[in-house]
Amino acid sequence: MKKNIVFSFLLLIVLLNAVIYLQTLHYGFVNYDDDKMVYENSNFLRSLDNIPKAFSVSVFEMHNLKTNFYRPILLTSYIVDYQIWGLKPFGYHLTNLFLHILNAIGVFYLLNLLLNESKISFIGSIIFSLHPIQTQAVAWIAGRNDVLLGLFTILMFLSYLIYTKTKLKKYYVFSLISFLFALFTKEQALFLFFIYPLYDLFFYIYSRTSYSIKNKIIHYSVPLALILIYLQIRVIVFGSYFGQGNYIVNPFTDRLIQFPSVLGAYIKLILIPINLNLVHIESGITNYIFGFSFLALILWIFISIREKLPIMTFGLFWLFLFIIPSANLFPLPVAVLEHRMYTPLIGFSIFITSVLYFYYQKYRKYVFIISSMMIIVYATITYLRLPVWKSSETLWLDVIKKNPQHDLAYYNLGTYYLQNDRLNDAILYLKFAESKNPGKRDILINLAYALLKNKDYEQAINVYEKLLKLDPYNEQAYIGLGNAFRFLRRDTEAKEVYLNGISKLPNSEKLHYELGLCYGSLKDHQSAEYELKKAIELNKHYGMAYFSLGGLYSHTGKDSLAIKYLEEGLKYDKPTLGVYYIMSNSYLNIGDTLKAGYYRNLYEKLKQF
Repeated sequence: MKKNIVFSFLLLIVLLNAVIYLQTLHYGFVNYDDDKMVYENSNFLRSLDNIPKAFSVSVFEMHNLKTNFYRPILLTSYIVDYQIWGLKPFGYHLTNLFLHILNAIGVFYLLNLLLNESKISFIGSIIFSLHPIQTQAVAWIAGRNDVLLGLFTILMFLSYLIYTKTKLKKYYVFSLISFLFALFTKEQALFLFFIYPLYDLFFYIYSRTSYSIKNKIIHYSVPLALILIYLQIRVIVFGSYFGQGNYIVNPFTDRLIQFPSVLGAYIKLILIPINLNLVHIESGITNYIFGFSFLALILWIFISIREKLPIMTFGLFWLFLFIIPSANLFPLPVAVLEHRMYTPLIGFSIFITSVLYFYYQKYRKYVFIISSMMIIVYATITYLRLPVWKSSETLWLDVIKKNPQHDLAYYNLGTYYLQNDRLNDAILYLKFAESKNPGKRDILINLAYALLKNKDYEQAINVYEKLLKLDPYNEQAYIGLGNAFRFLRRDTEAKEVYLNGISKLPNSEKLHYELGLCYGSLKDHQSAEYELKKAIELNKHYGMAYFSLGGLYSHTGKDSLAIKYLEEGLKYDKPTLGVYYIMSNSYLNIGDTLKAGYYRNLYEKLKQF
């Protein structure tokens, strides 16, 4: 290949992907794992010291969610992003786009090594990078994991290709390092091991090329050893090889029966990338037809043309190989998700490119017409699909439009509105969610809280009471119900709610805290003091409890004690405006005019905002 031609193709790859995907840089976070992984995870992401810890926890560990998702490389990438961008989504989207363009360039080099034809390799790279099914992995910040897996997969195979051609061991070592990084990116990388023998099978054994079984056994043993090390680390982290997920697992026989349908759903999305959606229905006769047809195609190609067309066969087997861990044979919380097709699509690109290459010499004109049409259609669909990922609102409205019975979409959209104080919208969609999944605790909690914030206290009380019948140990429900009564100035009823909650949850510092505030409203200062001290005893870093106890002491004329607890609270929490006012008065009452003036100035400055 001439260097100027290669450079031109690389520049085109960058420009075409930038033109299509640049719009994503203006998108925000969405409340579908972006929240738990990034913008509600800043305490973990803000320190580079947490990079080693990322290798010893599940990805949702910081939210006390029990999962078996082990994503140390992903978490590390977010930590690095946070050092540069903080919580500005622009930077996280930029990283996703940068990685995707790197992968497109990697696919170009990979195809060119296989085919030695730069024009066709360029087409294959664009088919890979602009395929509409890639939008979810690239535009969704939490979808980065599959982009990273794609990166290490490409590096691993590209290095192995160069090694087989040059016999330079450094490329074999780099292939192994890439494989190890892939393992620490996502569990599906375990299937990457099969790329080594699969490549050798089609390009050495069937082609009758000289082949040393002894050398290959040595080559295969090292990645197997890396897998064993990786699995042992998972045992240390999760207590078993694969841990326990926080989702319902169907019996294996059910998943096996469903496999052709899930396979068909993915193949249909790859071949006919329309009706893209976050939520797909994996069952259906059409999906079974696509699934069984694909299995038949693989079998026919393997029997008939594997030796004549090894690259085409290899690409098809790559596609099938990497769909397997994504098709719910191994338990997954959701059977069909588009972002999982990022790495399988490399195989699809190899297959399509080899087909185009096969006809290239005889039908060059038609090959370019067909490939140009594919690229234009793909680019158009991708460009039009991307705005769905602009925000939580656009994402969930799209899901509701296509799957109006999906309760999670209504719940997440309602939650988004609640977080943005669009309370009427929040209540509307949370009620929709509750109607489609009656009695679900998360929906009831957010619905009740939205009603509470909207000052619809009677309805909030009804929902909280319904929730407590379903879950009598729900701390949030006791607090919300008690607060609703207090807003209605029914403090005695609020007190009974808190006491009932404490009888079920005696170590809840929040319930003791709320009860202390309630006793304060009832002018029972002794009981208020006891409950607030109890809250502090249960949580030594409970800043608001210190502030409230300090306020109580100030109200009862115990200024020295007030100052003691207010100053202590400043160590653990950000004070409200009223805290500075109380501190100023308390210091003034004990004759410390200097500190009284200091806190008065803070109060006056903050009051302006």
